[in-house]
This record gives sequence, structure tokens and C-alpha cells, in this order.
Amino acid sequence: MLRLRFKPALRFLLIVFALYLAGLLLAGWGGGRTWQTAVYASTIETIADNFDNGSSSTGMSGNDGTLAWIGDWSDGGDIWIQTSTNWCASGYCLRLIADNANPQTTSERRADLSAAATATLTFDYTAYIGTSAGRVYVEISNDGSNYLTLDSLPAQYGAVTKSYPIPASYLSSTFRLRFRTVGTSPWTDAYIDNVIITLNSASPTATPTGQGSVNVRITQGADDVEERASDGLIYDDSSDLELGDDPATLGEQTIGLRFPNVQIPQGATITNAYIEFETDEKGSSTTNVTFWAQASDNAPGFGTSAYDVSNRAKTITSITWSNIPAWNTVSEKHQTPNLASIVQEVVNRGGWNSGNSIVFVVDGSGTRTAEAYDGEPANAPLLHVDYVQGGNATPTLPPTSTYTPLPSPTNTATATFTPLPTHTATATTTPTTLPTATATAGSSTQTIAVRVNSSLDDVEERLSDGYIYTNSSDLELGDDWQTVGEQIVGLRFNGLQIPPGATITNATIEFETDETGSSSTSVTFTAHAADHAPAFSLSNHDVSNRPQTTASVAWNNIPAWNTVSEKHLTPNLASVVQEIVNRSGWSSGNSIVFIIDGSGTRTAEAYDGESANAPLLRVEFVTGPVTPTLTPQPTSTLPPTNTPQPTNTPQPTATGAAPTPTPTPTNTPTPPAPSGSVHFAIIGDFGTNTSSEADVAAMVASHNPEFIVTVGDNRYSGLSFDTAVGRYYCNYLKDVTSGTYCAGGNSPTNAFFPAPGNHDYDESGGIGLYLDYFTLPGSGIASSHSSGSELYYDVVQGPVHFFIVDSEAAYNSSASYTAQQNWLQTQLASSTAVWKLVIVHHPPYSSGYHGSQSYMQWPYASWGADAVLAGHDHHYERIMQNGIPYFVNGAGGRGLYAVGASVPGSQVQYNGDYGAMIVDANSDTLTFRFLTRTGVQIDSYTLGATTPPTPTPSPTPGGSTLSAGCGGSATSYLGYRSLTSSGVARQYYLSVPANYNPNNSYNLVFGFHGLNYNGKNMRTYLRLETTAEASNTIFVYPNALYRHWPEFGSSYYAIGWLTGQTSSNEDFIFFDDTLAAVADDYCIDLAHVYVTGQSWGGDMASSITCARGDDIAAATAVAANGDFFFTGANWGYLDKYPTITFADCQRPVPMITYRGANDSYQTGKASDWWYGVNQCQTPAGSATKESITVDGRYEDSGCVAPNIYVRYSNASSSYYPGSDHQIPDTFEDETMTFFLQH
Repeated sequence: MLRLRFKPALRFLLIVFALYLAGLLLAGWGGGRTWQTAVYASTIETIADNFDNGSSSTGMSGNDGTLAWIGDWSDGGDIWIQTSTNWCASGYCLRLIADNANPQTTSERRADLSAAATATLTFDYTAYIGTSAGRVYVEISNDGSNYLTLDSLPAQYGAVTKSYPIPASYLSSTFRLRFRTVGTSPWTDAYIDNVIITLNSASPTATPTGQGSVNVRITQGADDVEERASDGLIYDDSSDLELGDDPATLGEQTIGLRFPNVQIPQGATITNAYIEFETDEKGSSTTNVTFWAQASDNAPGFGTSAYDVSNRAKTITSITWSNIPAWNTVSEKHQTPNLASIVQEVVNRGGWNSGNSIVFVVDGSGTRTAEAYDGEPANAPLLHVDYVQGGNATPTLPPTSTYTPLPSPTNTATATFTPLPTHTATATTTPTTLPTATATAGSSTQTIAVRVNSSLDDVEERLSDGYIYTNSSDLELGDDWQTVGEQIVGLRFNGLQIPPGATITNATIEFETDETGSSSTSVTFTAHAADHAPAFSLSNHDVSNRPQTTASVAWNNIPAWNTVSEKHLTPNLASVVQEIVNRSGWSSGNSIVFIIDGSGTRTAEAYDGESANAPLLRVEFVTGPVTPTLTPQPTSTLPPTNTPQPTNTPQPTATGAAPTPTPTPTNTPTPPAPSGSVHFAIIGDFGTNTSSEADVAAMVASHNPEFIVTVGDNRYSGLSFDTAVGRYYCNYLKDVTSGTYCAGGNSPTNAFFPAPGNHDYDESGGIGLYLDYFTLPGSGIASSHSSGSELYYDVVQGPVHFFIVDSEAAYNSSASYTAQQNWLQTQLASSTAVWKLVIVHHPPYSSGYHGSQSYMQWPYASWGADAVLAGHDHHYERIMQNGIPYFVNGAGGRGLYAVGASVPGSQVQYNGDYGAMIVDANSDTLTFRFLTRTGVQIDSYTLGATTPPTPTPSPTPGGSTLSAGCGGSATSYLGYRSLTSSGVARQYYLSVPANYNPNNSYNLVFGFHGLNYNGKNMRTYLRLETTAEASNTIFVYPNALYRHWPEFGSSYYAIGWLTGQTSSNEDFIFFDDTLAAVADDYCIDLAHVYVTGQSWGGDMASSITCARGDDIAAATAVAANGDFFFTGANWGYLDKYPTITFADCQRPVPMITYRGANDSYQTGKASDWWYGVNQCQTPAGSATKESITVDGRYEDSGCVAPNIYVRYSNASSSYYPGSDHQIPDTFEDETMTFFLQH
């Protein structure tokens, strides 16, 4: 993925000009038509201020866009107009200071946004924040009294551009934008620059009746995104879009495109539609991609939640752009095949209105690289639609195409279009049974999902004194006995688009586990009894003092949270939400605050820990009374949409007539074989409704199994079972709940036997939806029917007897645990089948992320089982234990996990791609094969055969310095990982190259962050991965703990010296544990481990190099605070502990220390310390080194190990400006070169 960076001043001008130019281009699009057309032009205007035309606060209020502001910036406290190369993005900027004299400072400006259909706010941001309670808030209002918080911003060294869509309810003539700083000494100091409000409106240039056209271009970076298939990470700032795959960085990916304000009237007939892309990079590889739209009346913007593109409900209709011609010329335009059938399906929806938004989802293989909004806004993807309003029309298609009008609802139709001789476009429409409803006009059922979106919207209140904590990385529901004690949690959800009068049918809050916990825990939920709940303040008791709803919901005896990152849903909170929505002052777009109080502890992610996994509120509601009446629509029996089938060309019909469904061959499962043999598939952790699930389902279908067994997690992300299972496996289902994709099932008898997983319990609707959907084991299926349960049961198919176990219930209930053990032991003993297989979700043995689940390590072999198959860990593994094979088969579609240290008996491990098992059994042999979604066989193992299996080969280490991870199955990785060190949960941000090969050794670099920052931020600031030397290096950026520092009388996120931990060196042990964990997973050359850091992170780099010098090949330290040493219990200044000597370090280590020329924080003596440690012979002394030229270099001579001192000055392109305490421009290349020399 190419990422371009412009200087901020140039970027500001480019954006304003590009948006203005785009508006002119769009306004003039469609000229020269020979037939009458109604063109809806998407007009783009900007309201902007770059602060560069004055020198006082109000005098600096500029009008730098195409439209003017209303009035000037207000002065609410201590505001300045600042010019600074370090803090302003360019020229002058707006500066707001909060300190003891002014603990809160605000500045706001008004604008008229009433003509906009959509609007986006962007600005450049930098800030110094000296206290843990300090924050910078971005807020908007319509009345100057009630403000919506768009974001709560932390400290930021080096300007970054922030972008926020403005909710529709705030597009008014009285709009106000406010920046607010909060803090005491040391102060909060915010710098705001290049403020732009981009307004997108649409106006017809001709009558909206008859024929019409619309052109809509992507208008913000957040509307063209890339989703990495491996973990669902959303990238919204790339300068280009790879259709298909991005082999350079992301690998397999899915593209999301959102076109706002599409002015197509209700009832329109779509005659032609395409998306125009512009070539950004040339490409000629074989490329095929498929287009869907989101099945939504008004598609929302993309968020940061994992898989936010692929998890969206998609249209039944899809169009494949096959064998895309080579893109040989940069800046050439390319148009997709006709997407009319997809757009028609969206426009046919009951809730469609002119001006709504459409999202397209693009997935496939190969690569074509197009311009993105963040690369060239004027050439971002463009949606063109031709339509007819009223009457019937035949769409404009290429000469070789045929057209059948699309009815509503859609019937079965398969069409082949040939727009160009070199490629084909295939439209596939799956038959459905659609319900109709008798209801009052305008009634509908809707669902919204809103995540906590700022630091100040999930807070903890200490019960003892009411103190408000706003920046914790986690939320303890109940009590926080480690720090706060008894506490109350407050959650604020903003912009809830629930209209007055709505009936709330379901509401839940989703939490993600941050720390495991099993203590007895019960909490109660109420809401703030307010029409529009305001943001939390720092006033004591601001949570508990709020008036609360009379409605409350108790979450009693919360099950144990045993797995980090697992999701958990509250009970239904509909009664609480209903009381708020029933208030007379409630309006769509208002905010709701929940108040949570109780006892015990369950620890969830907070916004400041993982913003993408902060608490998520889902609300389902009905507008108007609805009386549903199910009316069956014409259906046909078809295989799943992903199943290969012949292409049929529909016959032309009269204009306006409904098409006749074209018969299509069905792929009915083969009837049960004689008891002598069976052929079946086993899938696991699959129900995602993503391309990975579709690919695995297609591979399975190509082997035509007689039946399918699952090892659990049959649905994720709140999907229905119809979407997660029925869409792909309808031909194996019988007597399931009818849905859009599967009307009860196409199999004459049930041929789908699932095991329940934790997600089947934890997703919205819980295990009740599972029981409602399936009928297990199914009518006419051979079974002992001895369990009396559909959650654990047995099935006999040919010579195989399957025993499905509910491991989630076994964990949560001792009664279920005992009952299932007794049942399994008895039934295994009494079974007369040739082969006996136990199916369970949680793996008794696994080398994966979750690891072995000891509570499921039952004596299966001695009870009579021949094999145990499980999932839960998202990889494939074969393990021999107690004389039988155990399989982990969790690669069916959910994001793949890394594999850790091998458990005893592990013979084969694989996490390179998604896949499933194909199994063949007869009276003599039982053969298990694991195949990837592309059909590549990874493993084959036969019971009853005479040939022993061949384990996966491992490379021969090239020397004793190679780590245990060499030859393993780990793959590339980017993101946080967790471990427990000194009894405390710790995190580090890990970056593994995209082309990682476990048979090659890699260097390892640790980068330590400064005060109140984190590992992920430090990755950006250090810039090490931008160098050519980074290609063969793995990077680790540890996170500090939030601690009290007695020397400073306050608390900070910091790492290393003076921790106050007088009895343990916990940060050094954390280094040891992190090094061991990474070396166990990945192939590290342990002779090439390096450390670096900035400010307090520089101190840590210097400290750990002294304390663990035997493990470190070389180090650099930027702006380190002084001379540090190892005492056995603490780190401190030499002048504080003068008895400590250089000999306390393990050995001399090559070192570079950097100091800014006028750095008031760093003394310059760190180099002198390493002069002593490295046993240099030339005269030492900071005076000698200070005499060197700025941006010069001084190297001591006669040293056992090199000791180099670099003196540098501020530079405009620095990422960490301020007080000469920054990272120099030469740092990354100099450091990486230095490391590779040692």
C-alpha cells in the first residue's frame, strides 16, 4: 500500500483546490448527451480557515474556503494565534491553553451547513498534555448549549490530520464547531490548524421525471477503505486502492466504497450503473473481482471495527468483473461492468430515499491499483447511474448483452453479460422467500450500532471520593480492587439515530475481555434520565450524581471471562432505552449515558485501551405498529451461491414483464452410503459471511460430501444463522428456521451436525437462536437419542459414530460438565461402530492462541474414542496424545491466529490459509485430510493404515543463536499481543514483515516509548520500519504500565527507571518475557537483538542495555534523561546513588546517544556513562562533546565497544517536535545501519 505524505500547507491547498475542482467536474458531467436527461450534480463546497492571515485571536479568523464562516473564533479562556515550525502544521495556527489559571479553555466558530446533504470536518492537530486528566475535545452543537463530542484527543507530538463525518442532525444554519482544552499545571496546550468543513450537496439540473443520471464521487478518506483479510484491520488513509490483493503490505483484502447522497428517486428503474476507477499503478496479473452492495436502505460510514467491510449484510445480487484487462497507463480511466442489478436491489428496498448512501463491497484475486481519495481526491472512485422514473425502460447494455427487467422482490435469474471481448461480467441472483408486512405507512424495523468514540465517554468513578478516571485502558465492571476499589462505570453513546416514538425491541452492550476473571460478579444497568445526556466532566461524582431511570436491568452471576479479546453481551436493556426514547425531549441523534454499578469484577476493553473494541451499543427498534404477514414468494431449489454451477442466459421477456425463473441444477448431498463407507467434511470457526467463508464452502462443495460436521463457532458478529450458515450450506440443512438465503433447508434429511461454540452462546441472541434454528440430530437420523439435548448428542453415519459435546456449557456449569462426562463415557462404551469420533469446540490440546483447555482433557482414549476434533484456535494442527490423534480445525473463515510454542505431541501445524477437513471412512480405514480453500492438501492422516504419517519438516538451524521459532508456522503480524509478566497483564505492539518466512532468521528491535505514550504510537515516531534495512527485521514496541512515581508526585504511563518497585525489576523482567515469547513464535537470530527509545524510552533503552547487555547486540538512546545504572532493585541517577559503578553493567555494548542542541530536559551526560561502561580511553566530559558542531557526531576512541554521541537541532520534518527533545531526522537510517553493523 503506497502512502503519500505532503507538507501540511501544500496539503491544505491541494485538498481545497481538488474538492473545488471535483465539484466543477461533477457539476458539468453528462454534457453532450443526445437524449434528454436529468443530471444530479454532486456540488462540493468548503468552509475553511488556515489561520495564516493575521496575528491576534479574533483577527486571525480567516475565510479560506469557497463559503464563508459566520463570525469569528470566540475567546473562551487562554487562546492565542501561534506561529511555530514545531507545533503548527503550517504557518500560524490556533493555540488553546488550559492550566491552573484557566482549567478549561474554549474557542468556537459558527457556520451555515443547512444546504449540505453530508459534511466532513478535518483539521491538523498537535498537543502537549502534562497531566493524566488533560484532554482536548472536539465538539459540535446546533444551539450553543448542548454539544456532541466528536472526539477526546490525547497528546500528539507532530501534526496529524483528524477527520470526522458530521451527523445529519447537525447540518443546520446554526452549526457551531468548538475546540475545548481541559487540564491543570503542567498545562494542556493544543494547536489546531487547517480547519476544513467539506459540504457535499446535490441539486438537479433538470426535471427529476423521465430519464436521469447521477454521478457521485468518493468525498472523504473514510469512504474508500481496505480491510485486511487476516485480521479485519481497516485502513482508511491509503493513497491507493488495490482491487483484489495488496501483496506488498496487506495481502488478501476486501475493498469498501461508500457513495453518499445518491440522488435516485424511489421507484426508479436502473438502466445502467458503473464505477469508474483511475489507474494509480500499472498491473497485468490475472485479476477477477466481485461487486456486492450493502443490503441497507442508507449505508452507514465505515468504522474501525475489525471486518467492518466484509461483515456487512450484502445484496443477493453480485457482479463479477472477470479477467480484467491490463492497466498499462497511469491516470487512465476504467469502468466496471454494468452494476445496474445491484443498484436496483438497493433502490427497491422499502426504506430507500433519494439522497441515501450506497456501499459497495469488492473482493477477489489478483491486483489492479486505483486512485483513492487520500491520493487524488478529484480522481477518487466515481459512481455513475442512469435511471428511468416512471414507465418501463430497457437499460443501455453492450451489443452482446441481453436484459431481463428486475422485479421486486427479486426472483431467480442468472445472466451473462459480455461488455468487452476480453472479460465477462456474471450477475448471480439467489432465490429467496421474502416476508411482507401489513403496517402503517413508514413503519420499519431497524438496527443501529454505536461504539464509545472518545476517551471521556467511558469513565470510572471511585466510590470513596467520587474521583473521575477518564483515561484508563480498561473498564472494571463492578470493582477495581487493584487501584480504585469500589467504583461505578459510566458509558456515553452518541448520535443514536432512533426516532421519537420508536418501539425498542432489543438492546445490548457488547464488551470485549481485556483481562480474564471468574470471581462472582453481578452488576446493574440504569441510564441517565435525560433527553440528551451530556458528556462526563471531571467533577467528583459526575456519574453517580446523575438522575437515573426507574427502569434497570441486572446482569447477575456473569459467567467467567476466560479468554482475552472474546466478546460478551449484556442481557436485553430494551426497557432502559425505551424509558429514554419515551421522554418528550428525545430527538434522533441524541446521546444516552448508561450507569453500571455492582460487585465482583469483569474487566473489559476501554476506548483508551483498544478504541476499535470499546463498548458497543446495539439497539433494534420498530417505527410505527407492524403486523407481519409472511407471504411466500416464488422460489427455486438452488445450491448455495458459492457453489459452482452452469451459467444460464435468461430469455428476453416483454418490457415490464416478470421473468420466468430459469431452472438450475441442484447440488443435493449424496444419499447416505451403505454402512461400509462415508465421505464427509468437518469445518470450524467459520460463520462470518466473508469471502473466506465463501471460499471454504466452495471448496467443501466441490468435494460433494454426504454430510457436514462442525466443531463450533457457527456464527460471529451478531449475524443470523441464515446468513452465517444457511447462505452457504442450505443443501445440507433440513427443518431450519426459514430465512432470506435458506427456506427451511434443501436436504431431504438433515445432513449438517454442528457443535456449539462460545460464539454461539455469546453473540446477540445467545444459544437460544442456535436451538431455534437447528433441529438436532434431525428426523430420521440414526442416533441413540440418549442425551435428551440438542447441545450434546450423537449421530451414526455409516461406520462412524459421532459424539458432539458442548464444551462451553461444560465450562460454565459443573452440572453440565458431570452430565456430559457420564453420558460420553457410557455411550462410547456401548457403541458398536467401527470408528468413534468426539467433536468438541474447545481443544483439549493446542499450540494456538488460546492453547490447551485442560478442563476438556478427559480420558477419551480409555473410554473408547478413536480421535478428538476441536476448533476455537484458528489454525490447523494434528497432535498425538494418549495414543490417539487430536485435531484443531478452526480455520473455516474467521481471522487466522498465530501458532505459539508446540505442545507435546504436536506433529503438524498450519495457519497459512483458511480451509477444512475432508474425511473418508470405511470398515478398514479412516482418513483425515486438511485442504486449503484453494484445494491444496496440507495434511493427510489415516487410522488403520500401515504407513505411518510424515510429520511436517522443520529446517535445520544454522547455528546455536537461532530461536525456537525457526521452522514454525507463524506468519506476518501487525498489532498488539498480551502476556503475563510478574503477575501483571502486559502488552506489546508487534510488527512482523508481510513476507515473513519461518525458515529464515530475522533481527529483532525493541523500541521503547516516552512518557504517556504507547507502543503503537512509538512505531510511528521512531520510523524505523521505513528504512531499507527493516525488511529482515521484526519490531517490538512494549507498552508501559500506569504507575505512581514518588519522585514526581504523580502517575504516568512510563517504563524503566524509578518505578517505585523497590522489590522487583518488573520492566526488565517484562523485557525478558517479551523476548522469550517472540523468540518462541518467530525465527530470531538471538545474536542480533537491539534496543532503542526516546525520552523516558531512551532511559529504558540505556537501562536495559546495561542490565541485559548479554542479550543485546547494540543500542541507541534519543533524548535520554541522564546516567542510569542497575542496582539490583531500582534505577536512578548517579548523583542519587553515587556508590554504583560502571561495572554493574553486564558488558560493554555498542551505543549511540542523541541529544538536541538546546534540550532543557536532557543533560548530555548519558554518553559519558557509556564512555565508562564501554571502557573508552579518550578524555570524557560533556564539555568536550558539547563543543562539536550542531548536527555533528563525536565518537570516543580506544573503546571496547563503540560509544558515539550525536548532537542535533530541530528540523521541520521531525515527528516529535518541542524543546529540542525530539527524534532527529537522521535517526532511523543511522540507527538501523548502526544495528546491522553489529
